[in-house]
Amino acid sequence: MGGLGLRPLSMTLKAFRMKATWNILNADTLWASFMRAKYIKGKNLRTINLIASASKSWRDIWCCLQELVELATWEFGPGDFSVITENWRGSGSLTYLEGSMDYAHITLKEAALAQFNMTLFSQDLQKDLREDFHLKKRQDCQDRRIWPYSSDGDFSIKSYITEDHSEHMAANRQDKYNGENHMLYHSYVYSMGGLEGKEL
Repeated sequence: MGGLGLRPLSMTLKAFRMKATWNILNADTLWASFMRAKYIKGKNLRTINLIASASKSWRDIWCCLQELVELATWEFGPGDFSVITENWRGSGSLTYLEGSMDYAHITLKEAALAQFNMTLFSQDLQKDLREDFHLKKRQDCQDRRIWPYSSDGDFSIKSYITEDHSEHMAANRQDKYNGENHMLYHSYVYSMGGLEGKEL
């Protein structure tokens, strides 16, 4: 804070939790594969419920899922992800539409094949979605979740803290994250597979 460029500890800890969440969704490490198999199992990330037997690590990660899915965007070819709950346009998901979660199972690929002709979408929105789809779709490209605040598209703790801090200052809002002690920081360093050798 102030001229020293320091950040609240709670913000830094939240950034580490976001990094762990990103790794679970995107990394090929044994830890990430285990967490995906145990807690996600191909479910829509917006509809995963927190079970009582969940570990402390998963509870913290679960609290980050909604924010990460909303902030991240996509580089896509096939479009085998939800047209509703994923931020594929780069301007936010379509979950704000009334009744949208009833269509959360429909993939972007399926919606595009139907020319986005769905009762949920107005005529104007259908046109906008078609334009965005054709503009952003890439040939010979696999679907890849992108973190838009870093140059390589991969989540970094530094990029999250910088973005979160700028929004915090612009909105002049108080830090809403619960304070944690330094031990939590160390537990995440050792539990997040895939951090070694990568940009923080």
